[in-house]
Amino acid sequence: MANYGFVYVMGNDYMPGIYKIGMTNQSPLRRRDELSSGTAIPSPFDLLFYIEVADAASVERQIHQVFAPFRVSENREFFQVDIRSIHHEFEQWFRDSAPMAITCFGDEAINNPELEEDPDDDPSRGN
Repeated sequence: MANYGFVYVMGNDYMPGIYKIGMTNQSPLRRRDELSSGTAIPSPFDLLFYIEVADAASVERQIHQVFAPFRVSENREFFQVDIRSIHHEFEQWFRDSAPMAITCFGDEAINNPELEEDPDDDPSRGN
């Protein structure tokens, strides 16, 4: 289990719609604090959700490939993509790869009704 760790999603109020997808072998909360302590960002990151997996580097690499067309910069782990798409991909890993846990944090992740229900799927709207 040398590659055991966490793949996480973080957001920042000053970068709406852009999310950091990364991995760590330590606590995702500790990683958030490390990233938030830098002077190059105006406000702390929010840890939105993470998965705990046996091979974090491999899972991170595969998730980055899924979202490659939405990568903000080739040498950065930031993606401009709908948070529902990221959440869905993490749920797929939870179901298909049987990681040990998926956890949501932050108002955007757990209090966003759009994550639970796609308005385009609402039969009352005639779609």
